[in-house]
Amino acid sequence: MFKDKIILSLFVGSILLIILSSIVISLGLPVGTGALIIRFDNYHNQVDLVGGLSVLGLILGLMIAILVINLFLSHQVYERDKTISYIIALGNLVVSIFFFFASIAITLIN
Repeated sequence: MFKDKIILSLFVGSILLIILSSIVISLGLPVGTGALIIRFDNYHNQVDLVGGLSVLGLILGLMIAILVINLFLSHQVYERDKTISYIIALGNLVVSIFFFFASIAITLIN
């Protein structure tokens, strides 16, 4: 599986996006211990969801866990059906892209 360049590039892209997201979060967010705005509703002009740095750390940890689980599943399924392995790797990349955009949005709100 690790010799397949498509799957390898998809998982490396996911890892790089998670690393970029953590860099954006660590450099862009304030260092203080105050609450962070996670979601802002423009229609009602109010804050919907507030959390701290621990919430973002938990989300980052979940992203890493999802990456490891998908890597394991893709490795187990690769010999039986390569198409499912490609779909798992591509799905992981899409989730990593969404997480990257979410981390940028949270950083810009705060």
